[in-house]
Amino acid sequence: MQVIVDSREYRSDVVRYIKEAGCQTIQRQLDVGDYIAGRFIIERKSANDFLSSIVDGRLFDQITRLKASGLKPLLIVEGDLWEAVEYRGVHPNAVLGAQISALRMGLSIIYTPSPERTGHAICIAARQSEREGGIRIPHVKGRSLREQQLALLTALPGVGVKTAEALLKKYGTPLNALNNYYNWPLSEKALAKIRRILGERYEEGGGGLTQYL
Repeated sequence: MQVIVDSREYRSDVVRYIKEAGCQTIQRQLDVGDYIAGRFIIERKSANDFLSSIVDGRLFDQITRLKASGLKPLLIVEGDLWEAVEYRGVHPNAVLGAQISALRMGLSIIYTPSPERTGHAICIAARQSEREGGIRIPHVKGRSLREQQLALLTALPGVGVKTAEALLKKYGTPLNALNNYYNWPLSEKALAKIRRILGERYEEGGGGLTQYL
């Protein structure tokens, strides 16, 4: 059995445990997902990152991209989710609702306590789907104009999918929305970050956009 691992994940402990479970690994640069195991395309998130993706709306854009690959989308949430929920003060019903919405969109979710169990789960997925034949490198279909517009705005701090949709309905285009960012219904902290991203001069070799997020 072979598991394709995205280049950004290849140094993680999970890869060692995939091999330990009896699967070979192949390093590739994937456009979407972290692992391909047989007919499964797998996204791995820590419990904390999973919560963040719910809060900022990234989760549902990621589900759309995973489904567009043509493979069976699977999310592995690693760590104690409910401990993270309590620590961050996220309402449990919001987390439950997001999980149900994800299931309705066709995403399967499993939970593991550690990188070791994650690696074993990925190898099991490869083993069980082997009979379906081969491994496919996913090709993500081009996103619609609406999806690209939403992705542009949701890349900014504090802007989730719902906020981006509201901004586009109000201002009509992403350009008009950006020109009026100071009126967006966000916290002063988020607006300050956006002001810095949009207003500061680009410096080659700097830390990149992520330094502001």
